[in-house]
Formats: sequence, structure tokens, C-alpha cells
Amino acid sequence: MRPRQAAVMTTLWQELQAEFDQLDEQFTRPSQARYTTSDCLRRLFSMFHLRRPNLYRYELDIRTDPGLRGTIQRLFGWRQIPSDTTIRRVLDRMPPEALVPCFEAVLGWVQRQKLFEDFRSPLDGGLLLAIDGTHGLSSPTIHCSSCLVKQHRPLDPDDADELPRRTYYPQPLGAALVSPRRALVLPLFPEAMAGAAADGVQDNELKAAHRWLPKFRRRHPHLQLLALGDALYFNQPFLQQLSAHNLQYMIRAKAGNRQQETVYQAASGEDWQRGVQQPDRWYRWLAQQSLNATHPEFKVNVLQECDAQGKITEWVTNRELTVAQLEPAAGEARLRWPIENGCFRTLKNLQGPHFEHNHGHGKLHLANLISCLAMLQQLVEQVSERLCQRYQAALVGSDTKVKQRRPKVHVWEVQMRVLAGYQISTWEEVYDLLARPRPAVPIPET
Repeated sequence: MRPRQAAVMTTLWQELQAEFDQLDEQFTRPSQARYTTSDCLRRLFSMFHLRRPNLYRYELDIRTDPGLRGTIQRLFGWRQIPSDTTIRRVLDRMPPEALVPCFEAVLGWVQRQKLFEDFRSPLDGGLLLAIDGTHGLSSPTIHCSSCLVKQHRPLDPDDADELPRRTYYPQPLGAALVSPRRALVLPLFPEAMAGAAADGVQDNELKAAHRWLPKFRRRHPHLQLLALGDALYFNQPFLQQLSAHNLQYMIRAKAGNRQQETVYQAASGEDWQRGVQQPDRWYRWLAQQSLNATHPEFKVNVLQECDAQGKITEWVTNRELTVAQLEPAAGEARLRWPIENGCFRTLKNLQGPHFEHNHGHGKLHLANLISCLAMLQQLVEQVSERLCQRYQAALVGSDTKVKQRRPKVHVWEVQMRVLAGYQISTWEEVYDLLARPRPAVPIPET
């Protein structure tokens, strides 16, 4: 029997360790050399990867269980075990952009494994790129200079002495490659939104998208991409920027939310090209129409879908489609949802790295850096789940006759017992123990 391949996590972690060590030269101060930047990043990443609820509980587990501490140190290559306070102090001064090489190292390995083929459009071969904003923790009191602020209406408008109510929250712009063939999402490096500028105007998702796009395009100038977004991105300057960076796009358009009347709304029925009509829905296509009357030179194509109840869904695009391609094109446009369902919700629910928990806020960059590191862990997780045979076997397990995946929450609990109960040095050993048909941790004799 041929031996199974090495765990993907082993390879990816070697790539990340090299990048973390490079950051030591930039951000580790000589006066704090005992706890390096790399040690702090390794411990924070390992907390996310092992699904520990917070830094304090994780530190308590490690310090009170020598067997668990030794195993985790071997797996993640710690030299020292920094406390949660040390991690927050050391990493607060590191800007999130310092983690860009970490994302690029993982994506470069993914590209060499030909995994990008899972994310290509069946129509024209472009990679499907979904863009959306999200937020994690929010607080009425805890905040930093990078936080956005939401002003709430007064509870009693007649009470002049009522204090203003605010909610502070860091909000990154997320981007991810989404797959039309399987439930697979590859998070890319996010763009952090800044707090209020000197003129008092806050940052927002659209401004962050304008900043993120040229940065990403400089790193990947030759990728063929199809950008997918909701109605927030129905914005002429942003659509022009997508075209200027050689991206195709399919952006949701809502007639009720338009700030300007579009020219194509007045198009007569004869101007529409009808697609294949299904029993429960039909499609039509309008080519080369001015987006609005202010800039008639900017042309878009319009795709409409109408269901049996008469609900119309509409997208604007710069793609050239045939009538037979309208239905699959509408299906691809809806693939903007996996970034919310398969990425953001996974980060926030019990199966993810507790994205909404306040792991540390800091005064400068800590909150945004933690968000980026959580997305980096999610990227590693998704790649392992797709490519690693050992990890797939660990998720399924061998103790059931029906080969179906166990709840991931159960797998994480068993994994912590395995790490504490065995002298383990490699991820291959971890996954092989999780896939055993018998209980992985021996029961001590009484």
C-alpha cells in the first residue's frame, strides 16, 4: 500500500513559520527579545487553529498541562510562551499589512498545486472573486483609532441630559475566491477600514474597496478575475476602476436603491434579448447601455432574472454573454454569497476562531491584526480540507459505518484530548489518531 501524502498543514506551517521569522527582524525590539514577534504570532495562530475560546483560557490550559504544552510547542515551534498581555503589547504596533507575505506564501503554494482550477468560471475561465465587508467585535466603550463608530438615536428625545450612545467596531473589507463546483472559499488579505479622518468623515466599505483593488492587482497582475459584489458596489467610479484594472464584474443592482435614474430603465421591451425561459423563471439581456445620464459614455450590460412571483433580480456587468449563457451567468453572480456563508459566518460561529470575541483591542493595530490572522487561519483550514487526505480522514473518522463527516466541534474537542494524551511531534500523527476506529486517548486504569 502506498503511504498517504504528508499533511498539508505541515507544509503550509513551514511556509508560515518562515514568514513569521522574517517579521522578527522588523518588529522585535532588542529590549523585548525574550518574546519575539514570531512567538506571539505563532501562539495567536495556534489558538485560532485549535479553536480555543480566548487567550486567557488557552494560556491556562498550556501552563497547567505539561503534556499539552510540550505537544503544542513541538507542532508550532514555540521558543517561549508569551502571556496574553505580552502578545497584545508586542503585536499592537504591527500594521496588518505586515501579514501580506503570509497570505501570498499560502496562495503561491495553492497555485502550484493547481487548486485555482476549482475557482474558475465555467463560462470564460476567470477566477470568481467575491468582495464584501464584515465586522467582528463591537463595544460601547472599548475602541482604538482604527474603529468606526455608530451613533445611536436617543432613547428619550425629550431628555436633554441623556448621554450620547455609541458603538465602536473595527470593520475589515474581506475578499475571497469562491468555487462554483464545491463549498470552498479561499480568503484573501483583507483591507482594514480606518476611523474618522481629519475632516470627521468616516471610512466605509466602498472606500476600502477602492484601496484594496490596486494593491491586490499589483501583486497578481496577470490573474483573470470576475468580481462579484452586492448593490453597495453599484457605483460608477468603482465599476470604472474594476475595468481599468482589467477585471470583469457582475454587480448586483437594486432599482429601489439607485441614487440616480439609469438610462436603461427606460429601455423599451424590444431592446431586450430574451434568454431561455424556464418553467419558474426567465432571463433577459440588455447590451451596451449607459449607466446613467451624467456619464453616457460609460456603458454596461444588464442581466435580469424574473421568477414565478414576478420578483426581478438585476446585475450590471461588462461581460459579453450569449443568450444561452444568461442562466449560468446569473448562477455565477449569486456566488457572492459564499464569502458570507462560507467565510464570515464560519469565522464567527462555534466552528471558527471566535471572530466576534474581544481577543484584544490595543491602541493602534491589534484588533485589525487579529482579524487578519483569523482569516489567515481560515485560509489554511480551507486548503487543508480540500487537499489533505489525512485531514479529510480525520473529519470523517473510522468509527462509523456510514462515511460522513462528524460535527467539527466534536473533532476539535477530540483533537485537544489527543494533543494532551499523546507524545506527538507531527500533524500526520494528529490526523491519523483522529481517524482511528477506536478511542484515540487511552482510558487510565483505576
